[in-house]
Amino acid sequence: MERRLRCFAVGAGAVAAAIGVVCLLAWLSGAMTYRGLSSLTIKTNASLCLILCGTALMQAVPADPSPLLRWTARCFAAICLVVGGLTVMEYLPGWELAIDQLLAVEPPGALGVVSPNRMGLPAAVSFTLGGIAILFLLHTPRPLVRQSQWIGIILCLIALLGLLGYIYGARAFHGVSSYTFVAWPTAIAIAFLGAGLLCARPKEGLMVSITSADAGGVAIRRLLAAAILVPIALGWLHLQGESHGFYGRISGTRFLVIAWIVIFSWLVHQTAKRLFRADEAKRSALTALQRTQALLLEAERLSHTGAWEWDLTSDIWTFSDEWQRLHGTRDRSLRPDELFSIAHPEDRPAIRSAFDALRRGASPYEMEHRIVRQDTGEVRTVKASGQYLRDRSGRVVKIYGFVQDITEQKRAEDELRKSEARLSTALDNLREGVVIATERGEVFYWNPSGWMMHGYANPEEGRRHLAEFEQIFQLSLADGRVLTLDEWPMLRIIRGEKVQNLELRLRRLDQEWERVVSYSGTILQTLGEERLVYLSICDMTEQRRAEEALQEREERLRIFIEHAPAALAMFDRQMRYVHVSRRWLTDYDLEGRNLRGICHYQVFPEIPDHWRQVHARALAGEILRADEDQFVRSDGSIQWVRWEVRPWQDASGRVAGILVFSEDITHRKHAEQERERLITELQQSNAELQQFAYVSSHDLQEPIRMVTSYVQLLQKRYQGKLDEKAEMYISFIVEAAHRMSCLINDLLALSRVGRREREFMPVETELVVKEALDNLRFAMEESGARITKDTLPMVMGDPVQLLQLFQNLLGNAIKYRKKEVTPEVHISAERKKNQWLFGIHDNGIGIEPQYHERIFVIFQRLHQREEYQGTGIGLAICQKIVENHGGRIWVESKPGLGSTFFFSLPINK
Repeated sequence: MERRLRCFAVGAGAVAAAIGVVCLLAWLSGAMTYRGLSSLTIKTNASLCLILCGTALMQAVPADPSPLLRWTARCFAAICLVVGGLTVMEYLPGWELAIDQLLAVEPPGALGVVSPNRMGLPAAVSFTLGGIAILFLLHTPRPLVRQSQWIGIILCLIALLGLLGYIYGARAFHGVSSYTFVAWPTAIAIAFLGAGLLCARPKEGLMVSITSADAGGVAIRRLLAAAILVPIALGWLHLQGESHGFYGRISGTRFLVIAWIVIFSWLVHQTAKRLFRADEAKRSALTALQRTQALLLEAERLSHTGAWEWDLTSDIWTFSDEWQRLHGTRDRSLRPDELFSIAHPEDRPAIRSAFDALRRGASPYEMEHRIVRQDTGEVRTVKASGQYLRDRSGRVVKIYGFVQDITEQKRAEDELRKSEARLSTALDNLREGVVIATERGEVFYWNPSGWMMHGYANPEEGRRHLAEFEQIFQLSLADGRVLTLDEWPMLRIIRGEKVQNLELRLRRLDQEWERVVSYSGTILQTLGEERLVYLSICDMTEQRRAEEALQEREERLRIFIEHAPAALAMFDRQMRYVHVSRRWLTDYDLEGRNLRGICHYQVFPEIPDHWRQVHARALAGEILRADEDQFVRSDGSIQWVRWEVRPWQDASGRVAGILVFSEDITHRKHAEQERERLITELQQSNAELQQFAYVSSHDLQEPIRMVTSYVQLLQKRYQGKLDEKAEMYISFIVEAAHRMSCLINDLLALSRVGRREREFMPVETELVVKEALDNLRFAMEESGARITKDTLPMVMGDPVQLLQLFQNLLGNAIKYRKKEVTPEVHISAERKKNQWLFGIHDNGIGIEPQYHERIFVIFQRLHQREEYQGTGIGLAICQKIVENHGGRIWVESKPGLGSTFFFSLPINK
């Protein structure tokens, strides 16, 4: 019904709008311009208001119109309200707003008008009220439905007033000298607008009692139409009979009253009769319902199931006594939204989501969730379901559901599940295989160890009859005899024989492997009339292999100890000999004796207490040793011994005895003493050599300086007095003395590099290179050399030696340059694992490959002194510096393509 009434409301708005469109088009085309001179016509503003009001009504009918529709309907209703209101104001004395002929012009002299093309006062009031009613429908947040419906009733009465005038032909109803009354199309349209306003919200406001399904709603719907149509029809008949002279006014009035009484009495009787029948059916249904409810309540009590129901139209919430008992509440005033507080906090979101979907009619639900009883606070588990009912229009009008307490069931299921899980976990984690079969020989269970032990990829492969296993497996005794199927452990158990720790060899024929397994089994239980057989299978293969390996290992240990090159003995916790080496027997004069099982203290009864304490500490778990222990032999000679005593453990990790090792190191000790003597002599010799180098350098430098000084005095005093050959001889002497001085300095530097004068420290190679370049500034300016470098790291080293290293290599790079070519030198540094790799690359003359190693030998030169100055010691010094720092140096070069001298320095030295 609701859907049909809403459709009627949309249709009513459409009819009103259509009347307005037709009349407005007639005005705009000129067809209505002069019709008003002969009859009452609908005016242009009235036509416009019908269009706006009818369209706004159609847009306001949906319960939740879109924002665009809502906004458009409000605008149309407001325009209608303004036009109608302004027209009403024009009927006041002295008001003339000149809005009547804006759309079309009507000539003077039209019927029933004082102002051309002005709508009548009833129409103006109707459109004003209609605009207000539509705005009431669209009011937010809560529409004013009841007020809108009262306005709809007023509009229907105004329209009925005008239509009755036309039906009864009473001029006084539609024309007076000073007003333009409503035209019949306008009256029809207003009637549709009023009816549409009433039907727009059929389940709200005044329409609730009319559209309800109860007896009152049925009575109203049956009598309302008669209450409207019968008086109109009787009034028309009365007037027609009177006008035709069938009766007078008094008689006609009597007949009219009698007809009303008869017709309405008959209608009331028929309505009461129908209501009585409906009540009879309802009472019968109620009696059946009560019986059904009694049965339902008993079923609910027995099944611990509670029921609830929510009538959305009447907003009535009901629930059964069992529902209250389950939830521990006696409050019957609970609202549906308050019931969520009974649910467990963790389950509330899911319950609310399912409940909201049920209210929308999206989907029924069935779920398990927890509740918290209101009386005891106990958490219970329930199984809940919900359904919905729709009316004929498809709207959800009722939702209902059931709640069943399944706490005990869930507990039982959990316990069963836990028990099964514990049993399954226990069987799954057993190292032994487990097979369960029926008395008929059908295998239906394998644990993982069992089916993997038999070479199956999954337990399904092993679920078969015992007879089929004979084609796959072979069981045999230790002596190699193959068992028949009847002798297999499972069948022996089925026959009632006892099988306990039966060790057999299991061989799989299709995979060609063999295992040693031990079988034990029993009758597990009785399942109906059939017995189940439990068989435990223990894989002994690794154990047997371990036993064999242990025997082999003990034999190897015996052989190892016996043939050990040192004195070695193995004792148990009572210091009894287990194994002993031949060297032990030789060193302790025990050759030819069998010491196995004899106590060590019986063999050496006078052993010092010191050694007994050492043995006791080792048996307690300590490891004791001495790298050098001095003993005085009976003959007075000194013996040096290295020994160690340590515990050994058995398979369980417990100390089972000790191992005693001893070695005579007297000869090694004498050799070490001789080495120390030689080292001392060598150090003394080196010190003397260093002192000699210092003295020699001083003694050699002194005469060279004297020779150089006197020769330079001769050169200065006799300059120009000697012939050319004498001056050349003098220059040779000066140059030779200078070379001799440089050579002595280089030799002295070379001797210093070989000794460590200071501890290595962190050195910023950036600063070292800067200082070296400062020292070479004269050579760089003279040659115009360009020096570039990468970011250089910090290294551990001797800053003085590193300065000399970089200065020698950079000086060589500048010195050995090509003629007419500007020297270009680049210094690089790259980390290579645990060292820094430095490179000094130049664009000089290069070096032949066969000389790459020779250049680092002292006094080795590749060029004449006339070409390049030098002593041939610089690269030898560089090599000693790098080696002194734990690195190495080499060169990569080709003649004419320059050279790159690489050297490495450890990152941490």
